[in-house]
Amino acid sequence: MAALVGKWKFESADNLDGFMEKLGIPENMREMARSGKPEVELSQDGDQWSIKTCMGDKVKDVKFKLGVEFDNTTLTGDTVKSLINLNGDAMVEKYNWKGFDIQIERQVIGGKLVSKMTGAGETVTFTLTRIS
Repeated sequence: MAALVGKWKFESADNLDGFMEKLGIPENMREMARSGKPEVELSQDGDQWSIKTCMGDKVKDVKFKLGVEFDNTTLTGDTVKSLINLNGDAMVEKYNWKGFDIQIERQVIGGKLVSKMTGAGETVTFTLTRIS
């Protein structure tokens, strides 16, 4: 999983509007998501992982251990129980948000971090470029 470790900057999002609309995300939050260009830093220290996401002046730093459920705050401000495991070369996160089963699969493909978020029959694919 060493390939995931590093800093990544936003390159593109495919089907972001369709995904957010299907989940009932309010328009004001959808607009912020459309205009945001997040940077993500994944790090590992022993069995402790961290996913730090910076978007504008907002910073979200999630620390976790693989296979151990933890409290997580979504970008909408809701608290969920997340579980993250490895599946081959992918880091897979699962949680339930407002009755929707959400899965986020992160993996490096062609030197880029590809993050696929699936829920309510829709998938949004984020592509990020390594900056360090």
